[in-house]
Amino acid sequence: MGRQISFYMTTEDERRFVDFVRSSGRVQILPESASKDNFRPVQELATPFSGKSWAGYVLFNDSISRNLVTMHIPNVGNYRIDKLRSSVIEFNRSFVKDSKIRPGRIWAQFTFLDSEKKTILPKEQAFEEWYETIATWLRKNYKHLDRQVYVAPGAQRLRDQGMDLLPY
Repeated sequence: MGRQISFYMTTEDERRFVDFVRSSGRVQILPESASKDNFRPVQELATPFSGKSWAGYVLFNDSISRNLVTMHIPNVGNYRIDKLRSSVIEFNRSFVKDSKIRPGRIWAQFTFLDSEKKTILPKEQAFEEWYETIATWLRKNYKHLDRQVYVAPGAQRLRDQGMDLLPY
């Protein structure tokens, strides 16, 4: 079973979060899908609503794992990172639309199904520790709202000014 933390962020909050994530190892921010089986890291996150793949990314720390599994999706004609089998953290972005803040999240799965052995096995311990490093940063730097839901300082200022936080 995976773990997640939901959050509300502004663009500036997100920039600080991404800076922290990048400082936690040799971290690559990868698109969730690509037209070819060679996922290239992004240097800058896409502007919200600028195309098909601006909202979701995958965080991959190759200083702790080489476990990055991709799969071809023939009916869509692209490749995706298999988040259940890979040692990656899903990063769905929070964003503002229509004067409302929509939540984002980080999520990771710490076990995988070994199809040859037909058994569930744990992923690397260092991967789980890296996830906890990021989750702890969110818990320490953001205000706790609800069970595993946090609001960043910039998003909290917008909330204080009357902007609504939409549920996850």
